[in-house]
Amino acid sequence: VAALNVPAVARLLRAAAMDAAGGPVAEAMRLQGESAARVLIGHVGRAVLPVAAADAGTRVGSAVFTVAAANFLGLGLDPTSPDWGVVIAASREALFVQPWAVVAPALMLVMFTVGANLLADGLLPRGDGRGETTRGKERAWNR
Repeated sequence: VAALNVPAVARLLRAAAMDAAGGPVAEAMRLQGESAARVLIGHVGRAVLPVAAADAGTRVGSAVFTVAAANFLGLGLDPTSPDWGVVIAASREALFVQPWAVVAPALMLVMFTVGANLLADGLLPRGDGRGETTRGKERAWNR
């Protein structure tokens, strides 16, 4: 599943890096005599990091759902493996007798996906587009 996502992630990160590298901030850094490494790490890397974090949160959830769906359909792991899709598939006959046997692993799958997205969103500070965080600060024009 991860190998299938590599081309899309590479295109996304390349587009974000090209956008940042061709922007006015990178050009100003070059004109000031900053080294290429400083421009790449100091500006382009910081511009790509939020894009990568947001994409990773989404792709981790979709990959887990894909693996669970394949295992639910019997296309993945063997029936004795401890996977959410396998547990849901094994418990589906008892859905009306004991619904929590199906609902609990399904809820865990949803909670993992939401948690991965929240973790990816919370790892990086919110910025104002200039490399500075605005968390806890008052903007100059709001004073």
